[in-house]
Amino acid sequence: AASRCGPSSVSRPKRLTGLGPLSEADVRAAAAIPEGEPLLTLDTAAAAARVESLPGVEHAEVTRSWPHTAAVEVVPRSAVAIAASDAGLDLVDRFGVRFASTPDLPTDQPVLVAGDGDPMKAAVTVAAALPPQLREQVEAIVVTGDQVRLRLREPGENSDSSGQTSSGGSGSDSGKPLDISKFTRWQLSDGNLVRMVNWGTADRSELKAKVLAAMLSSKGTLAGSSDGSTSSDGQEISFRWFDVSTPDFPTAGATAPKSVVDELTSSGTADQSQTQAGGSDQGGQGSGKASQDGSQGSGSGQGSQGTSQSTSGGSSQNGQGGSDTGSGSSGSAGTSGATADGTQR
Repeated sequence: AASRCGPSSVSRPKRLTGLGPLSEADVRAAAAIPEGEPLLTLDTAAAAARVESLPGVEHAEVTRSWPHTAAVEVVPRSAVAIAASDAGLDLVDRFGVRFASTPDLPTDQPVLVAGDGDPMKAAVTVAAALPPQLREQVEAIVVTGDQVRLRLREPGENSDSSGQTSSGGSGSDSGKPLDISKFTRWQLSDGNLVRMVNWGTADRSELKAKVLAAMLSSKGTLAGSSDGSTSSDGQEISFRWFDVSTPDFPTAGATAPKSVVDELTSSGTADQSQTQAGGSDQGGQGSGKASQDGSQGSGSGQGSQGTSQSTSGGSSQNGQGGSDTGSGSSGSAGTSGATADGTQR
């Protein structure tokens, strides 16, 4: 929001609004507009660059408003994910900039589990494409090579599979460095896999986010069920595997395909976990083709409860998915902050 200053020939900020988490004192100090300087000679670009040097500022603009006022507009950075560091937990924005630290693990942001460089850039790309309502359902974004998987939170639960609460841990675990490896343990104690999404590469992430949101917000239609929530024998079906790697043909199933189960579990427990998950080689998958007009797609596959069919909602191929978290430019003069892949921005 624009803030105006000074009822005289002096250009000096007096009131700052809409700064979000930014400190008013820090913004005033960074702007460093000298008291007594004529408005005509004020270097607005240099003042804006000084404000943008604050880690929490994505973009700043300083303009003259005659006869006696300088207007400062600030766009704060907004977190789309969390990344672990030696010092603890860092908030990461849509550009991959680590701009602040947090003592607790938020419940509305995914943790990035990726190596430096391209893997971390892919993780940030996916996180930035997720709209807030979808992002809060994702516990972690895990990147291996160029392949991305999302670890989804369990419905109605605020803790991860290790029992640690997502709001910062319980008991003596609070304040300790985050154990990233727990997010790559895909098998639960009962032998089932966690709820997950096969994302594929980071390409077309905005469309994939839109398709996934549609799948998570609707139930698959099962043969023999009037409301689509139960199988023919009356047992409730819960989809735990979603595949949007080809967003035009998304699939969902009660469990992952056997090849994925074998990959993510040890060889000694793969068969057992697949049996407990109740799936077949096809993992109870149903498919939905995303049509250009946004109509519902359908398909069939053998489900974990028998031969009932499942469908998932399609998505508009030309829809605009993801979210655009704020305006402003990146990389402007004076901007600082370490990116999630270790470079400076």
